[in-house]
This record gives sequence, structure tokens and C-alpha cells, in this order.
Amino acid sequence: MIPLRGSVITLLVSFFNVTECLTMTSEVVTLHRGRGISLNYSAQASDITDSVLACSCMCKSKPCCLTAIFDEFNSTCVMYDVGVHWHEVDKEDSVIIQRQWDQGIVHHRWADPIPNKRIQGKNTFTVTTPSFAQCQEICFWNPYTNAVEYKASKNECRCQSSSHLMISPVEFDDQDGVMYSHLFCAAH
Repeated sequence: MIPLRGSVITLLVSFFNVTECLTMTSEVVTLHRGRGISLNYSAQASDITDSVLACSCMCKSKPCCLTAIFDEFNSTCVMYDVGVHWHEVDKEDSVIIQRQWDQGIVHHRWADPIPNKRIQGKNTFTVTTPSFAQCQEICFWNPYTNAVEYKASKNECRCQSSSHLMISPVEFDDQDGVMYSHLFCAAH
């Protein structure tokens, strides 16, 4: 009977924590069942949890978390401070949890620009803008963006799905006249 009492107490604590999470925020999350990620990037945090809902609450409680992966088989919740839209792969017993971009991104800022650098093959879209600052503004609100490149000679703004921190060093190469920056969480 004692183990049952412990289980009931654990269940009640879990219920109150989830209830508290649900009443604290009306933020919407998107779930992708049967999906995982293939990403060369360190997680912000990870923890053991018993449900997708609890993992979602954990992510929403961390100011830098944009994406969480709940592994149903191992009961783990792994949280990231980057968007992973272009890094998704099929993975049984896994759920990708993505925060509503405009609420999750509030602590993110553009890093200091790096001149004459670009990323190969990670462009999500290109737009013409008169300045690097406007390019950053446009890309900031796009949930598929983790970095930005701007070529002033063409007024060409490229929003990138990956930052240089998420790719192989050989994919981050030199290009004259390009200004590069990536998103980072300032609340770390």
C-alpha cells in the first residue's frame, strides 16, 4: 500500500505542476508527433518527465527555450534555444514541441555582426531591404530563422535556418561584402 501512496502523491504533485503551468500562460505550442531532430547543437537543458504536457510546461518556464523534444520511450525532455524547423526528421516515440514564436523569442537578440562571412545552403528566403538593421528586423519575426546575412551592394537580405553554431565549420565560409549575425538568448 505504501508504494501506491507514493505514486498517488507523485501524481498529485505532477497534476498541480501541470495545472499551475496551464493557468500561468495562454501560450500556444505546436506539437509534431513522430518527429525528432538531427542537429549538431548543444541542448539548453534536459530533464526527466512523464508527459508531453509536462515537457511543454518545462520549456515555457525557461526564458530561452524555443523548442523541446519529448522522448516518450526514455521519458526525457530536451530543450533548445533555437528553432529547429529545417532540422526535423522522422523519429518514432518522439514529439517536437515548438513555442509560439512571438512569445518564445522575446529574450533573443542579434549577436554582434561578423563581416565577410556566410552560410552555405541554409537560406529560407531572400528579400530586398535598404539596410542590415531592416534585414534583421524582417528575419527576427520569421520562425524559420536562426541567422541573417546581408549583402549591401545588392541590398540583399537572406534569412537563414541555421546559425554558424549549428553547422559544420566548412559550411561557414568567407564572402566579401556580406554581413552575418545570428540569434542568441540574452537571458542565459
